[in-house]
Amino acid sequence: MGIKVLYKSTLTILLFLVFLGSVSATHNRAGEIIYTQISDLTIRATIITYTKTSSIDADRDSLLLFWGDGTSQQVYRSNGFGEELQGDIKRNEYIADHTYPGRGTYTMGFTDPNRVANILNVNAPNSIEIPFYVETTFTFLNPQFQGSNSSVQLLSEPIDFGCVGEKFVHNPNAFDVDGDSISYEFVIPQEGEDVDVPKYKFPDEIVAGPFNQISLDPITGNFEWISPQVVGEYNIAIRINEYRGGVLIGSVIRDMQIFVSDCENSPPEIESIEEICVVAGEFLEIPISISDPDVGQQVRVSATGGPFEMEISPAIISLEEDYVDSPTEVVFQWQTECDHISETYYQIVIKAVDNFFVNQNSGLAALKTIRIKVVGPAPQNLSTETFPEEIKLTWDSPYECEFAENDYFQGFSVWRKLKSTQFEIDTCTPGLEDRGYQKIEFITKEKEGDKYFYFDDDVMKGNTYCYRVLSEFARLSSQGFPFNPVSSLPSNESCGILIRDIPLLTEVSVVETDAVNGAIDVSWIRPKLPDLDTLLFPGPYTYQLYRGRGINAQDFELIPDATFTSTFFDSDIDTSYTDMSLNTSAEPYSYRVDFLTGPQQVFYGSSSVASSVFLGATSNDNLIDLIWLENTPWENYNYTIFEVDPNTGSLDSITDVTTFSYRVQGLENGEEFCYVVRSEGTYGIPGIIDPLYNFSQEVCEIPKDSLAPCIPDLIVMNLCDDEDLIGPNGEFVNRLLWTEPSEGCLLDSDLESFNIYFSNDSVEFELIANVSGDAEFTYDDLLDNSVSGCYAITSIDSSGNESKLSSIVCSANCPLYELPNVFTPNGDNANDLFVPRDNRFVSEVDMKIYNRWGELVFQTSDPEINWDGTNFKGKELAEGVYYYKCDVIESSVDGSQERSIGILSGSITIIRSR
Repeated sequence: MGIKVLYKSTLTILLFLVFLGSVSATHNRAGEIIYTQISDLTIRATIITYTKTSSIDADRDSLLLFWGDGTSQQVYRSNGFGEELQGDIKRNEYIADHTYPGRGTYTMGFTDPNRVANILNVNAPNSIEIPFYVETTFTFLNPQFQGSNSSVQLLSEPIDFGCVGEKFVHNPNAFDVDGDSISYEFVIPQEGEDVDVPKYKFPDEIVAGPFNQISLDPITGNFEWISPQVVGEYNIAIRINEYRGGVLIGSVIRDMQIFVSDCENSPPEIESIEEICVVAGEFLEIPISISDPDVGQQVRVSATGGPFEMEISPAIISLEEDYVDSPTEVVFQWQTECDHISETYYQIVIKAVDNFFVNQNSGLAALKTIRIKVVGPAPQNLSTETFPEEIKLTWDSPYECEFAENDYFQGFSVWRKLKSTQFEIDTCTPGLEDRGYQKIEFITKEKEGDKYFYFDDDVMKGNTYCYRVLSEFARLSSQGFPFNPVSSLPSNESCGILIRDIPLLTEVSVVETDAVNGAIDVSWIRPKLPDLDTLLFPGPYTYQLYRGRGINAQDFELIPDATFTSTFFDSDIDTSYTDMSLNTSAEPYSYRVDFLTGPQQVFYGSSSVASSVFLGATSNDNLIDLIWLENTPWENYNYTIFEVDPNTGSLDSITDVTTFSYRVQGLENGEEFCYVVRSEGTYGIPGIIDPLYNFSQEVCEIPKDSLAPCIPDLIVMNLCDDEDLIGPNGEFVNRLLWTEPSEGCLLDSDLESFNIYFSNDSVEFELIANVSGDAEFTYDDLLDNSVSGCYAITSIDSSGNESKLSSIVCSANCPLYELPNVFTPNGDNANDLFVPRDNRFVSEVDMKIYNRWGELVFQTSDPEINWDGTNFKGKELAEGVYYYKCDVIESSVDGSQERSIGILSGSITIIRSR
């Protein structure tokens, strides 16, 4: 393997020299570096920049690219003088090839002075002084075993437009041609390698607040800003990480720019599906509707994504090149092929832009991200055939994708488990991971006639073996080794028993629920002929039914009247029994059938153990939670919940579930409700009754309200956030605002009120207010001398149930203390005292005033100072300049001195002239 080579110190020095030698001019808006691997150790890199067209002096016909191996190269622009776009934007491409000394991980980057001016969140207000730098990290894999590695391609341009007060959305729309998985994350823009731009603020930190938030979906790449507050230009940087087999192998950093304008405009609206999964070979057609809420505005629709980049059968979409009237509709169409099968989702981004910014040929945009997964078809018609020492599997040939392009189809894997597992095939979840199956054959293509086949000889008598088959796909390295494997949808399940020469239980069903006279029906089937050799093991034949207490009973006792004997194997004999006088209300029961043969009644074997379904119930506010347990040799794949009619005792089906629990909601508190669960299962073996139905006992419960409302999300604001937050009489105000953590969890419950708690130390809280649940979710706490303190809130319902405390939110003082530099103590009742111009949250000062010779003439600890221009003896001081030092002490919650916030110094001029 190669060594990671970075040469950081050399790169940093060279970048600095380039910076010094360049003309300082406003220039760079956005950009990134992408690459394609063209041989084992050679890549083709493309620098893409978006610059300011009007900055002619700073236009670059070449850029210095540092390859990350200690070398650099002047790379010339490949798209002429650049592509001029609307809005004073130019797109530039610089392409070069480079061969590295060995395999390893490298980071290539370039720097260029300077960024454009007036970027609000980069070194404001002097972003023009900051260089523009992006980098891309990549790994040379072993080409024989791991394949080649090219970077993601970013299909959306990194320049976008937004409006103050409106939601802004953007998506880089990364596509990886190798099928690697990708993720997105925020990073701080850089001015050099490992050097962040100075004074960077994320966009939501410019006039931060509850309605100014950014987020980035790490899976889809959707960037949302709710919502811009200040007009101007912003830059963000996004790192797109690339993984193969769960290992990070590369990343691309995109530095992009957002223009925010003050406009009365709403973005277009896009309606379509968000996600779909299709089987390779299906024709996919997705209608997409676009409209604009602003009357008279037109929209222009564009689409980017991996499906449009495919070499084989690329997707198409019906688009107009220019703006069209709203509303409009476009149609995405894709004839999927086997070569499109992928472990990861394809992503298309539909962008609708209105024509609000006519001069920039752009407007406010809306995005719709549609994720598409193409999965491999399931192998068809799997069946099993049992032999004395092995089980044979066969399935259909030809397989639909066995002739896929580029040898993409690799063969079939065979999976096995004990007992049947029935589940609904989910097109979005191919493979068999976490389904309980074990892979017993990794790749096979064995075929005879029109069937693929596989023999499983690692089997034991008495076990039920169930099988499924997957098709396997993978890209191939230069030496034919697979990478980025992906499995198809699973085949149908087929089960078999090597020798079925013992009884099989098929029913353990409660037919009467009672503490004394409960009853359970038990049934079984006889051994199978000729699996049981009746010549070697002649009759008579006897079945003995044993009972144990509990789901996983260890001790079993023979039921006295549950022994059944026949002289001949095929003569009529009972294979069912009703077990009575049981406490089915309180406990489940388990059963086993023993099989005896011959005149001496020799024990031959026992069935597997099966229990009844045991149902439990707990109640809460207007609901009952049902949960049940079981232990059966067959697989139960569905459960029907029945409500018992209180008048007739009949069972009314209310739902079907595949889990072991269910919540019944919308019930009346104080009223009794009764339920029964019926399981539906199978052995998955031909010739055995299918499905198998078994009932639980009946349980009853009364709902009651013991559930507290949800915990609110709390926010605290004051004049530190908004200078207008002052009480009616000049008091300080901490304004509490709270919201629902999930939609409807407060408004849809029987909410009564909220309790407001306050603490000086975030430990000991006291109740300071109770606010009605009918009011707005806000409360103003009026304070005398401080906004410092901690708050928490709870919600209370009509039954008095109180939620836990919300997250504790603490508010700190924002002290302000400003002094004038002149006053006129001349007795005219105007400006006669030296007092602070502003005094907020200051409890004490250490104020010392000196004359020009350094003599102390006045001293006080009163933050209002109130100096009348006299010395310690009360004598008026002469007009002129005096000097002060003032240590300012911040007030705490209770008004006591807490900490020094700094020492002020300056001059004071006394003027006495009238």
